[in-house]
Parts: sequence; C-alpha cells; structure tokens
Amino acid sequence: MQSAEEVGVDVRELANDSTTPTVARRTTRSQRRLLSESGIITILSFGAYLAVAMLLDFKYYVFPGDAMARMANGFYVLFSRDPHLGAIGFVWTPLTSILDLFFLLFKGIWPALATHDVAGSLTSVCAMAASVYQVRAILADWGVPRIPRILLVALFALNPMIMYYAANGMSEAVYVFTLTAATRYLLRWIRDQDSTRSLVYAAIMLALAFLGRNEAVASAGLGTALVMVLAFEHSTGTRHHRVMAAATDGTVFVTPFAVTFAAWAISGYVLTHQLLAQFQVNALQVSIAGIRLQSATSRLMHEFHALSYIGPLLPIALVLAVVVALKRHDSQPWAIVCILGGALAFSLVSYVNGSIFPWFRFYILVVPIEVLFVGYVLSPGRSTKPERIHAESPQPSRNGSSRPQTRGRTTMLVSAVGVLAALVIVGPSLPATAKGMFNPIIGPEENQDLGFIFHRHLTAEDIDSKHHYAHVLSISQFIGRMHLPDGSVVTDDSVECVPEIVVTSPKAKVFVIPNDRDFDRILADPLTFHAHFMLVPAPVGLSAHNAINQEYPNIYRASEAFVRVAHSFPGTGNCPAFHLLRVVGYTS
Repeated sequence: MQSAEEVGVDVRELANDSTTPTVARRTTRSQRRLLSESGIITILSFGAYLAVAMLLDFKYYVFPGDAMARMANGFYVLFSRDPHLGAIGFVWTPLTSILDLFFLLFKGIWPALATHDVAGSLTSVCAMAASVYQVRAILADWGVPRIPRILLVALFALNPMIMYYAANGMSEAVYVFTLTAATRYLLRWIRDQDSTRSLVYAAIMLALAFLGRNEAVASAGLGTALVMVLAFEHSTGTRHHRVMAAATDGTVFVTPFAVTFAAWAISGYVLTHQLLAQFQVNALQVSIAGIRLQSATSRLMHEFHALSYIGPLLPIALVLAVVVALKRHDSQPWAIVCILGGALAFSLVSYVNGSIFPWFRFYILVVPIEVLFVGYVLSPGRSTKPERIHAESPQPSRNGSSRPQTRGRTTMLVSAVGVLAALVIVGPSLPATAKGMFNPIIGPEENQDLGFIFHRHLTAEDIDSKHHYAHVLSISQFIGRMHLPDGSVVTDDSVECVPEIVVTSPKAKVFVIPNDRDFDRILADPLTFHAHFMLVPAPVGLSAHNAINQEYPNIYRASEAFVRVAHSFPGTGNCPAFHLLRVVGYTS
C-alpha cells in the first residue's frame, strides 16, 4: 500500500478540502492546537502539577486544612446526611468547592477523590495549568520573542509556590487563574477598545474571581476605575459623549461582578442570617488565635520580608515597566496593577489592619505580576510594525537578501537580551521563594506541611505533620467501627480536622454538622433527635469558639449532667484533642 507522500497527495490539502468531513477538520484543528506552543506548554504544566499532586496525596499524605475544608463543603452538598446546595456554606467563597463537586460526583468509583482530597487536587491542577496558559497567551499577545517568552512562562510555572498550590487543592490556583484571565482580556480591550467582547470576558472572569477569593473586590473597584478613565480618554466628541462612553464601558465591566456580589450576599443572608460572613470570619479567627503582631510597623516589616522572598527584584521589574510604558504612551501595565496588583494590595492592607493571618500564600500574585512586567518590557510595543523592503534597500547578494540576515541577527540579539533579563530579574525569585516557604516565620503553613519531606532532621512539628493523616483516620475509623445509624454524632466542622474526619469516614451520614438545616435543633436537644454522641474538641484557641462549646461551655470536661466521656482522642500539632461524649440524658 502506498503512502500519501508516495502518490503525491498533500495531507494538509486533504484536511482543508471542502469534501473532507467536518469532524475530520475539527480533529485536525484540535491536534494542531495540542501540538502548538501553547498546547505543549499547558500539557506539560498539567502533567507536572498532576505528578506533584499524586505524590502529596498518596505518598506524603499532605492535606492542608483549608483545602480539605473547601472540598468538604462540596462533599456536604452531595454526601452529608442533609444533602442540599446550601450545605456548601457561606463562611468561604464557593467557587473552589463548586469545581470540586464535579470530581466528587465520581466518588463512588474512586473513593480517594474524597478521602485523599484528589477532587481538590484535580481542581487546583487544572486551574493552575490554565493560569500558565493565560500567562503565555498574554506574552504572545504582546509579541514577546519565543525563547524569552517560553523562559518567562517556565519561570512562572516552576515557581515553588505556583507548583505547590497547583497540587494541594487550595483556592490559590483558582484565584491566580481567574485574575490572570481577567487581566488578559482587559489588556486586549485596552489595545482595541472597540472589542466589547474582551471587556465582557474580563468582567465575567472578575466575577468568578470574587466567587473564588475576597481579594477580587479590590480588583473590581480599581479595574472599573481604569476602564472608565481609559474609555473617557480614548473616546471622541463632546465631553458629555465621552462621559457617557466611560459610564457605559464601566457599567459593562462592573455589572457581572456586582450581580454576583449581590446574589452571594443575599443568598448568605437568607440562609444564615449573616451578610457576607466571609469578611468577618478571618478577622474573628485572627483575634481569637492571638498571633497578631504587636504593631502596624511590625506587620509592615513582615510584609516587606515576605515580598522580598517571593519577588526579590519586583521593584526593578515595576520601574522598568513604568519607564517603558511612559515612553510608549501605553496604558497596558495599569491593567496588571489594577487587577493583579489590586488583589495583592487588598491582602497587604488587610494584614496591616490585622484582619487576616500572615500567610505566605497571600502574596502568590507577585509571581505573575513580576513575570508580566518583565514580559511587557521585552515586548516590541504596539507601535512596532514589520519592516518593509523599499526600493532604496540594499540589493540582495547572490547568497540571499541582506535584510533577512540583518533581521535574523537582530532577532537573535533581542532574544538573547530577553533571556538574560528574564534570568536576572525573575530567576532569583525561584530559590528565594523556596527559602521563604521553609522559613517558619515567613512561610509557617508551607513549612508545617512540607517540612517533614525536605528537612534532614525532623522537628516535633514535622513529626506531627508526617503522622497527621494517620491520626485523622484513627478517629474516623474508630467512629466507623461503632456502626452507628445516621445522625448519631453531633460535631462542628469549623474545628480543625473535623472536615477531614467526616470525608474519610466510612459513613459520613453519621455526623450532624452546622451545614445541616436541623443542626441547631439537634444541638439544643440531641437525645430527642436520636443523636447519642457528640465529638467535642478541647476548648483551646479557635476550638473554644465552635458551636458545641459555645452552647455548653463545660461540656468537654463532661461537667454537663447529660453526657459521659465514651472515648478520648489525643491532640497533635495539627488537631486539637477530642472527647467522644455519650449523651445519657436530656439537656434540660
């Protein structure tokens, strides 16, 4: 049998021929996308992140509490004793939990989706791979030469914070993706303000960003202001016409965010009688935990040190981008400042105000900001146009044209300069970020979660982290072996480790949790509703403020007449001590 080449048939012509079936043409286009630069980079990123995720989930059993809590919120919607959409909770923004829901649908086929938080890991892997795609797309839209472009994308994708939060199921990956996508489309609108479609895409991604993280509020405010200013500046006609153009574009941009914000706030108030509880919870937790630094100056210094780890040369990238933008009379860097920088500023102000914890992950947006600033500096700019060969150009020699040779040398020189700039400005952030992650002051969460993997000499905290999952399983399996009917154990899933206990339980429906609509009634009179046990944490720190300890202040010590201690579970560095109390009488 002869091949297509042997009979002189061009395969590409066959693919594009009008007689070729539509499905075949679509398949060819899909293959081309997968084999394109963006396709290959995205696939490689996805593969690398998935490999890290599987190592964390099945070899090292690293399950950050926030990741498990967000996945558990999705789990409650489907598998709790009172499955309903409102069980997703309103303490945290819901987007990550909603995305986890899709994977949790297949828990019956693969239980590890819940018990090992694989659902959360798959969500973060997909979201961060999509973030890599967005960063690469921004650089390509700017016309950054291929070699420095690929290098910048690699420096973004391989940053230790990006890799870790791409694999651990937390909300950072969705946070980075939605904001980089919003930035990409806002940049397109700035370059071509007749492209209302790009403005709408940016607006939708910003609305999704709010469903992922609170910080998007600042991005929405600053982004709307930027859109209105640029629309006013670039419109023509009378002042009234320019004002109306600015108002129109501003409305288009802010409406999806405003509708989403209002819908989430109203839903939370109707179901929980609390308006935007997510903005109150962090401040309450910080005040209860008592880890707030002593002064605003101390908090500012902490932020300075954290930023110097994750983006040591960010100020240089910022200055260069500003200088280039002023030279080009270009407004594009303002999109980065308002969308990504606005969310980062929200975290900075919140910590100085004492309303959030000093977690290193709150500065993760520095990574795409720095990469994009350097990429903008290396871009040829909007005014750059391809050169044309005029009549007065040098005549080509026998060996070829002199102009292509000159252009080739120029391209190589520009690429070399770009590579050097990327390595010098962005390169140091990779080792510096890794160092910050294992600094117990700068990166307490990362150091706690990963220390036992990388430390030569394990500390007591490392040992606790290493055995954390086994400890959680010991609690959930002990309760599972009791073979209790549904609704037998009252507990509060706002307590550290309780979400993990519930999702790893052989029978999750045995637990009564605050996400259940009848929780308050059962807590007030458990025996009447056939709840014969209560899983109560030691009233220390944040655990003292859970619903059970608030309702019965002396219950952990079994001082209440209606309970007896059935079993005690010791505390670890990551989990409080628990008492499993048997309810032996009525509360009143």
